[in-house]
Parts: sequence; structure tokens; C-alpha cells
Amino acid sequence: MIDMRLFSSVLLSAATLLPGCDVSKEDTAANPAPGKPSPRTAATAPVMHRPRVPPHVLEIGRTVYQKHCAACHGDKAQGHPQWRIKPANGMWLPPPLNGSGHAWHHPRKWLVAFIKEGSPPGKGTMPAWQGKLSDQEIEAVIYWFQSLWPDKAYFLWRQRDKQP
Repeated sequence: MIDMRLFSSVLLSAATLLPGCDVSKEDTAANPAPGKPSPRTAATAPVMHRPRVPPHVLEIGRTVYQKHCAACHGDKAQGHPQWRIKPANGMWLPPPLNGSGHAWHHPRKWLVAFIKEGSPPGKGTMPAWQGKLSDQEIEAVIYWFQSLWPDKAYFLWRQRDKQP
């Protein structure tokens, strides 16, 4: 069960910070050009220890993504082409989930809460998936789209996810 006070503060923070999730030095550091892998050399590659996610969990995540998320976020998790531009109606368009957007800026509990509760009213078109997707399906879809992230984006996300 989600603590509504915590969820409200997370959504308020997200609504306040979302415009700041546009383009930053960290975005270009994590993925220099959308759709292109980050350069990896012995000198620049972070030491990475991604969780060992069983293949069947990734397959569940891929299936859930294709069935419920791809129509808005793109078949390859590339997001809407204009996701960085706030439309006149104030409703943010679906961002990429492949590591070239800002999903990696947010801790796991925020990602879970956002999927469950959807966009804050008047801020986007993300529907609430609580009651439609199980907790296991939500975790699987997060593991799946994180598997698309370049190593550096995942490394930076792990650092943010560890912060209190």
C-alpha cells in the first residue's frame, strides 16, 4: 500500500522538477545521443553490477511493456519525438524509457509510484496502472526498460537510487 502523503510529496516534487529533467550535462553524460550507445572505454566505463534478473522476468517485462506501454512510449521505448517540449495544454508527452530520457533521474520507488498512480492531474497522460498490473508486472517492466539503459545511465541511476 502506498503512503499517500509520501506519494503526494513525490508527485509534487516530480511536477516541480519535471521541466528540469529536460537536457542536462548528466543527460549527455549518460547517453550522448539518443539511440546511440555511450562510448565505453576502460578509462570511462563505470564499474557496474547490475542485478541478475532472470530471463523469464525480463520476458514478462517486455510483454507487459509491448501490451500496455509501447503505444505511448514507443515500440523501442524511444518516447514521443517531442517529449521535451511542453505542449500548450501543459500535458507532458511520454518520455523515452530507454535511457535517453529522464526516467533514470528517479529512484525505483518513484518509478513504481508513478506507474501505479499515473501522471499528476493536468501534468501528463500517463494512466494509473494500479489494479490493472500486479506489483510483479510493474517490477518486471521496470527491470525490462532498465535493461535498455546504457551502463553509465544505469550507474548514475544507482547512485541516485541509493540517496535517502
